[in-house]
Amino acid sequence: MSASRQVRTCLLISCISAAIESSVWALPANEDLANWNGMKGGVNNLIRNNCYNYAIDQKTNDLKHPGGLPWPNLGVGGALKEAQWCTKVTARAIADGLVFIPWVPGAAIPAAPAGTNLVVLGAKAGRKGGGGDFHWWRQNGNADPNAAGGKQWSHKRGKTKAKTTYTDTTVIPNVEKPLTDPRAAAQRDGYALCGFFGVPKVPPQPPQPDPSAPTPGKAKVNDLRQSGVPNPGMYADATGISQIIAHLPSCEDPLPDPDWTGVLAGESAGFDVEPGSGVLGLPVYTRVFAGVVAIYSGTEGENIVYCADDGELEQYLQGLTFPTGACSVSEDACDELTETECRGFGGTYSGHGSFCSSGGGVPAISGSGMVVMVLVLGGLMAVLFGRRNLLAA
Repeated sequence: MSASRQVRTCLLISCISAAIESSVWALPANEDLANWNGMKGGVNNLIRNNCYNYAIDQKTNDLKHPGGLPWPNLGVGGALKEAQWCTKVTARAIADGLVFIPWVPGAAIPAAPAGTNLVVLGAKAGRKGGGGDFHWWRQNGNADPNAAGGKQWSHKRGKTKAKTTYTDTTVIPNVEKPLTDPRAAAQRDGYALCGFFGVPKVPPQPPQPDPSAPTPGKAKVNDLRQSGVPNPGMYADATGISQIIAHLPSCEDPLPDPDWTGVLAGESAGFDVEPGSGVLGLPVYTRVFAGVVAIYSGTEGENIVYCADDGELEQYLQGLTFPTGACSVSEDACDELTETECRGFGGTYSGHGSFCSSGGGVPAISGSGMVVMVLVLGGLMAVLFGRRNLLAA
């Protein structure tokens, strides 16, 4: 067999083909925390990539979802059990070309199939847009004699820092301990184990647009609760932006890096604010958590200053009510989400206060009596979804 093989990748919306040497793309050499938690290639990777980007080792800056397709709605108020989340995310990961590895609880860490890197999927029960979530861990290439499988493990929860630790909640205050075995429930930060996968070794892919990015003149505000699924939030207008500006800290005495890593599944890791183009008076990116505000400045947030929250920004953002509305996606009909969640899932938002019909099939605009018909191209989506291969033999 030739050392060079043809790899077909559909991690992005469009498929590309590339002939690569099998010896070139090895396991991630190490956790690469410096690049994932900071700047590389003119982009702040910490805030542009999530757990799935990290697991598949692709800094595409789009808060990527497995499958890259809109998610099916669960119906108004519908919730999924952990096993159901596992099934849905697994199907989408396989559509990306990840290789599912059969494994049973209690068995040893499996070996990754030839030409792939080993990753682990976890899930949390709950409604889409209401606590349900998924998370990924990856095995690195550097040896660790204390780790299961003999190699180091690491992960990145949503927009938080990539790390090689888990949060030990059996002691108060909680402490970070080395992540050595994702099979151990105590080391999964609140997620149930779904299974193991092999990620095909492919070249780095180019950046892709974030579907939930703020539009010009508005600022995106998110409650940072999720790892894989979009966070609840809103797009603040000029009035809301002026209120946020009024609550920014004075930053007279900068603080040390608070190292916000110990956050479990379902817990809020604070709020962030990201302005769209044309917005004046806001930093490039702002995050507030536990009484500390991180102010990002520079073209892409390459400079960070930590300040005491003397402007009570966190209290102000906690008091906001994020409006919801009918959200339609191609695979199914309707669910009621915040606008940032809807756009993050690749859906079409029908406006604040709109709602789904009782059958979940048609979003209706509240107060107007107007019904918005949504055409679901189920057969077409099935064809497209079925052709999304990362790896073509």
